[in-house]
Amino acid sequence: MKRVWLTVAMAGLLVTLGCGDEEQPGPGEQLPKANEPKDALRNMQTAVKNADKDQFVSCFDATDDQAAVLDVMADFMFTAMAFEEKMKAEYGEDAVKQPEGQDNDLKAAMKDDWLEGVTIDVQGDTATATHPDDDQTVELVKVDGQWKLAGKMLGGTTPEGAEAEMALKMFTTLTKAYKDMMGKIGAEGYTAEKINEEIGMAMMQAMMGGMMPKDFDGGNGPEQPAP
Repeated sequence: MKRVWLTVAMAGLLVTLGCGDEEQPGPGEQLPKANEPKDALRNMQTAVKNADKDQFVSCFDATDDQAAVLDVMADFMFTAMAFEEKMKAEYGEDAVKQPEGQDNDLKAAMKDDWLEGVTIDVQGDTATATHPDDDQTVELVKVDGQWKLAGKMLGGTTPEGAEAEMALKMFTTLTKAYKDMMGKIGAEGYTAEKINEEIGMAMMQAMMGGMMPKDFDGGNGPEQPAP
């Protein structure tokens, strides 16, 4: 599941890269053909900036299982972005506590010219993108003349079957937690610290649930009868 989280982190990095002076498609519009690996990275950034799940999924060469994971991953990512914006608006710029290790990765890509510093090693119809200022790598593949991010970034090999099911459950649980907590931002008795603590607990529970068998209840205990 580690690579699933790395894909989310990389999407967060790409959205900070800066699109340059070129006009990019808006939400609901078709992304341009990625004739070069950097075009695929730019398309990914555009999809994240637009918070467009269809655009996001289209950036990947993915199987049906992988596409389903990408869809819920995008829902989680865009919900988390909205959560962060609302937290900062209510409690200030330092209101959101980043997961361990993610803050430094994000800071490494804050410069608008990050994409220009990317080195891409092309080997036939595959490529690996790296940057000298951080240790993230992005694997890409060329499919029918168009470059896309490799779907296998979602897992150690390819997230199919049980692994895809675990990822679906984890991101669905996380998205619900973020949406629930968004309603508590600014509410009486809820400080930034309290909200970060509860989100942290929800993340741990979701990750534990993602490693459990199919019938695991997500750590909430047996379902209680309605009052």
